[in-house]
Amino acid sequence: MSALNESFWNFCLQTWSDKTLAERLIKASIEEHTDVVLVLFFVWTQQQQYGLSAAGTIKIEQLAEVYRPLIEAYRSLRRQSKDVVANKLYQAQKSLELLSERCYANELCDCIDTDEVNIASAEVISLSNYDQALARHLTQVIDSEPLKP
Repeated sequence: MSALNESFWNFCLQTWSDKTLAERLIKASIEEHTDVVLVLFFVWTQQQQYGLSAAGTIKIEQLAEVYRPLIEAYRSLRRQSKDVVANKLYQAQKSLELLSERCYANELCDCIDTDEVNIASAEVISLSNYDQALARHLTQVIDSEPLKP
């Protein structure tokens, strides 16, 4: 795993470890069908001032089309089975969901062009208005009180 992939994944885990942010992300995921991994990727690339090439932005769209429905399907299955199946199976479903999010995160990082001077923008990676507002909120919260490692 590359240093970029590890850095982004650690950022995701740190964000999720903040209870208030985690609740906001879960709510956005359920109520607004937010692609949380993509929103976190946007926030992180902004903070790190990473750029995306034209090919990178196209690849991001393709990745979102593949991963988003898979992750949502895994999540839905896990939620539906929570009180129905053995805990061991439920935990395996949870692990599969997390692994799919990590694979998605890794592939998003592969779209970064470290030589690109243009910082990724919300328009470039097609965030909805709601997701843009969520990204701004996350950035403000993280900037005011940096996440703990």
